[in-house]
Amino acid sequence: GSTIQQKRYIRRTKVKIGMSIKVLNLILHGVNLPAMDSIFTGGKSDPYFEIRRAFGMVWKYDPTKKIYSQSQYKSPDSSFSGSNKRTMIEVRSEVVSNNLNPEWEEQWILLQCLCDEDTNNLILIEVWDRDMAGKNDFMGWTETSVDELIEKSLAAEVDPARGLLPLAGPAACGGALRV
Repeated sequence: GSTIQQKRYIRRTKVKIGMSIKVLNLILHGVNLPAMDSIFTGGKSDPYFEIRRAFGMVWKYDPTKKIYSQSQYKSPDSSFSGSNKRTMIEVRSEVVSNNLNPEWEEQWILLQCLCDEDTNNLILIEVWDRDMAGKNDFMGWTETSVDELIEKSLAAEVDPARGLLPLAGPAACGGALRV
């Protein structure tokens, strides 16, 4: 069952002091990300992603005003056991220049840092467009868990469309992440 599937993606690693740690092996791909750069600079994007615990500020859609704005994230799991609820970036990928379907490098993520080793805890994955001048552009976000990432990865082996995590946000426009 689930434990066997997790073993493919979560590894226990021995460290010098005799402890073991759980590490998630993750590879993400962008799918049909929005073009954030001007047509004069190629009309593409320079995307990267950030992964953080699911606490802090996120983009939410207000249907009455028909706009996206940042608001405080409210987790449906109020029993979160972490002592620090600040939203710290745990992983930041490299930038893939001029690409709407990037394949980012493999990430090795300590589960203790990301989700207190509870693979059901929610995490946020945000996708950004790096700009050389000015602020980076927010492209979209998705909320998931390590368990869902593993499930999506296994499902994608049978059907790539089943490995998609749709992005939400002001510019997402049908973009997604593939595990």
